[in-house]
Amino acid sequence: KELLQKRMLQRTKVVAIVLGIAFIIAIIFFVFAWINKVDADKQRLQAEANRAEAVANAELAEDQRKEAERQAEIAFKNAEEAKNQRILAEQNYDSALYQKSIAERQTILANQQRKLAQDRERIADSLRGVANQQSLLALDERDKANRLRMISIAQSMAVKSLNIQQTDTKALLAYQAYLFNTEYGGNSYDNYIYDGLYYAKRDRVKEGGVNLNRYPGHRGMIRAIAYAPNGQDLYTTGSDGKILKWDSNDFSYKTLYQPSARYIYHDMQVSPDGSWLIVGGDAPYILVINLNTLKTIKIEGHSGTVTRLMFLPNSEYFISYGIQDSTLRINDYVNSSELKKFNKRYTAMSLSNDGSILVAGDEEGQIDIWNTKNMDKLESNVISEKPIYAIEFNSDNSMIAVGDEDGLVQIGDVIGSDFFFTRSLPPQRSRINQIRFSSDGELLATASLDGTVQLWVLTLMDKMLPVAFKDHDDFVWSIEFTSSGDYLLTGTKSGVLQLWPTRPDLMAQDLCKYLDRNMDKEEEWNRYVGADVEYVNTCEKAGVVPTNGN
Repeated sequence: KELLQKRMLQRTKVVAIVLGIAFIIAIIFFVFAWINKVDADKQRLQAEANRAEAVANAELAEDQRKEAERQAEIAFKNAEEAKNQRILAEQNYDSALYQKSIAERQTILANQQRKLAQDRERIADSLRGVANQQSLLALDERDKANRLRMISIAQSMAVKSLNIQQTDTKALLAYQAYLFNTEYGGNSYDNYIYDGLYYAKRDRVKEGGVNLNRYPGHRGMIRAIAYAPNGQDLYTTGSDGKILKWDSNDFSYKTLYQPSARYIYHDMQVSPDGSWLIVGGDAPYILVINLNTLKTIKIEGHSGTVTRLMFLPNSEYFISYGIQDSTLRINDYVNSSELKKFNKRYTAMSLSNDGSILVAGDEEGQIDIWNTKNMDKLESNVISEKPIYAIEFNSDNSMIAVGDEDGLVQIGDVIGSDFFFTRSLPPQRSRINQIRFSSDGELLATASLDGTVQLWVLTLMDKMLPVAFKDHDDFVWSIEFTSSGDYLLTGTKSGVLQLWPTRPDLMAQDLCKYLDRNMDKEEEWNRYVGADVEYVNTCEKAGVVPTNGN
């Protein structure tokens, strides 16, 4: 029974286990079935939703079909319209191409017309330019002709003034001639204008008993004039043996030296440093004066007349030439020694400003050129058939002028130690005594025994007549420019020192104060100037009479 019970218990346990398992399986199937039911419900609901959506989509599809049909109809219409527009565009394109071709042809034609117009304008401009040039040329020629006419009238008035005795009329003509010459661009160194001004001023001043720029002092000819480097102190000497010192401001003078015996002095120079004055002539010595102390020294050595003295640039030495002993000596202020004994007489001599070259002229018209360092002769040239009496270098040693007995002056160019004589000036009527260049190298002056001095502008030598200083009592022996070159001093046989302005404007600058009236239009202007020339007052300040007569 226990075994049966155990078997029954086991069988019951097995049944219970099987039933339990079956129950669990059943529960699982139940849960699975429930889940499937729930899922089926969801699917049913989804299906219903899908069916509803399908119905909606069908309706929408129908609407879209209808819209598509409508759009297709619109598209068809648009296509027809596009086709029509394309046909119209093609027609417009063809028309545009045609219009473009017409426009291009018109553009080409317009460009051709514009180019033709431009060419015509250029031709017109060219013709206008030619016309303007011709007009300007005509105006220039007219102005030139008028200018030349007025300059000619000025020269004619100046010449006429020389022959008029009435000093007021003479001065009016000369001054108006100067004004015309200046206004119309005439040569500022015109000799006719200068003569007119000089003689008008001289004669007008002489009414007051004053000689124009004439300063007596010597009793014989003035053979040498020397300026000190300061440009103020001036020294003269000559046949009376006196040495005078002048104040160039008022031309008062005092006797610097009076020899115990009357010697004729031929040359005088001031040292470049202004400390020494050397004088040579017929005395048996060279007179040296210390200008600082006025102490005199007599240097012997030459056996006859000393005609030429030349300082070396350092002022420590000077060279002297004696025409009788034909000897060149070098001197300091104490001693003298022979430098060269020549085998002939030299009548003129000049030393270059740097002291390196000595040029000497003889009585046969020959010049010899010497190197002063060793006194070797560099060359000789026969430049005249007459004796040479004047030789002068310009300030930079680039030019030399030589004057002979017949009044002929020849100009040479100097290149190193080579001399080229290529020009000559119209001769004066007698021997050339002295030649001077202005310090600025612009002017050349020549003094002659015919009583005249000629002034040349070096750049205009081939284009002008010289300004001639003729108002001397006797032949002119010596000349010297002032340091500015604005004036030239002349020394004559009569012992008168005369001061000449080198430019007409210096003569004219105060002439107006000597005029007490202007020209009468009917009587004087029409006669001496011309009725077709507009009348002007010659001097607005006419009537102001000078008080000093100078």
